[in-house]
Amino acid sequence: MNRLSPAVSVTRTCLCAATILFAISLSAYAQAPLSQHVILVIEENHSFTDVFTNNGMPWLVGKGNQYAYSSNYFSDAGGSLLDYLWLASGGAEAAFHCTGNDCYNPGTTTKDPITDSNIFQLMDSHPVTWRVYAQSYMNAGGNVNAVDAGRGTHYYARHSAAVWYAEILNNVLGAQGNVVDMEQFVIDAANGTLPRYSIIVPDGSYDAHDGTLSAADQFLQNNLTTLLGTADFQTLGSGLLIVTFDECGGGTNSCPGPDGQVYTAMIGPNVKRGYVSNVHYMHENTLRTMLDSLNIHSYRTFSRRRRAE
Repeated sequence: MNRLSPAVSVTRTCLCAATILFAISLSAYAQAPLSQHVILVIEENHSFTDVFTNNGMPWLVGKGNQYAYSSNYFSDAGGSLLDYLWLASGGAEAAFHCTGNDCYNPGTTTKDPITDSNIFQLMDSHPVTWRVYAQSYMNAGGNVNAVDAGRGTHYYARHSAAVWYAEILNNVLGAQGNVVDMEQFVIDAANGTLPRYSIIVPDGSYDAHDGTLSAADQFLQNNLTTLLGTADFQTLGSGLLIVTFDECGGGTNSCPGPDGQVYTAMIGPNVKRGYVSNVHYMHENTLRTMLDSLNIHSYRTFSRRRRAE
């Protein structure tokens, strides 16, 4: 399977885990198997070497070895928010004045709401239930306008793509209620009320941005072990957990070895066990995989959406 250019790959190509790592036979441009629950976790600012070669996150690497991981996965940009946007809408959204830190109108602190097609908009239109579980969200203010390190926390708005899109900022269909504190994940997972799609946003202390890889790894183990024991992550289930990193360096994509290379693992009963993919993938391929897994196939909206980008 050939990787297409970033501008169009979201419209054509699944991540390796959808077309190679899943145990069923699929063609090069086939869709990923449907998943009852898709969960994305994004870690921060560490290279593939940091995580895998140096075994900086043994629990995560152990799960990747057990299920599947990519040895040739690269982030798209230097600057956190840009990569989160690639994972949500298949682009860096330069037309909305987005940088690695924010999407503000020039010379102001007013957000420039992104109106491009994105995964949240598509889920609402199908409909597919979703939630963003952000650690320290309530302590930072508990609303979509909470700022980086708000109220002395380690919450980062630039690590949560949802709060930059117009439909969430305008509360379309009550979308703001889908951005909740991480504590709600524990409740939803225990009660069997997780939505079809979840994004887990650890705060800076536990996503390896401000804290250590060890702390990030412990956070994953503490919060995901019970989830992986539920029926949807057993033999007859269809759950899919994806853990990736925004970029490999300290906000610059600068790291030893190939710039931008990050660790990405895919975990679930439909993932081919013990598989390592060396196909070159990026965040837009993960976006395509998640959409396919949710039975959303409106890829053409991404290829036509950009406003002077």
